[in-house]
Amino acid sequence: MATPDDAHDETGKLDLVPMIDCVMLLLLFFIMTSSFRNEEQRLSALLPTGEGGHPIPSIEPPPKVRIAVLPADGKDARVRIGGGDELRIDGAALAQPGGAAVEAALAGFHQALAQRLKDFEQPGDRLGQVPVEIHCATRLPWRHAMAVYDAVRGYESKLMTSETPIEAQRQVSFAAPTLRNASSDNEREERYRLEHLR
Repeated sequence: MATPDDAHDETGKLDLVPMIDCVMLLLLFFIMTSSFRNEEQRLSALLPTGEGGHPIPSIEPPPKVRIAVLPADGKDARVRIGGGDELRIDGAALAQPGGAAVEAALAGFHQALAQRLKDFEQPGDRLGQVPVEIHCATRLPWRHAMAVYDAVRGYESKLMTSETPIEAQRQVSFAAPTLRNASSDNEREERYRLEHLR
């Protein structure tokens, strides 16, 4: 026989099975009717005219004057511009604390480098000249790299007027270093690459 407490228990229960069935049917309906592809759209394109094709622009990198700076015997450094003949930087003279010997060594190097850079000159303004990129070997003393940079900038400053802004000068930059914490085998490969750099 049923007691009043049993009736109270049944009225408090909710039957969730029909509601779950409805939610599942709705979910199934939305999944089946949904489109997971991108809608087709119009592409803006320039179609060729009947005049014939145009030449394809070159995808070669722009030319650069590449200067390779390599250590030589002892404290000296070797400098190759565009794969040409070597120039030498007297490391013993650069290591001295200032004075006439340093200036004389740098003056001779500046003149030799200026003569080589004249071979790469093109008609036009300074900004239109071929950029200069300086490649330094691993573990090369900074004084050699800065001597080359100063020589290139000195050459450029002689060709510029005082009214010319800095932004109108030829671009001179250092190439990214290729080796960090390198072994002797890697350094040999790097030196070979720099010696054959054009």
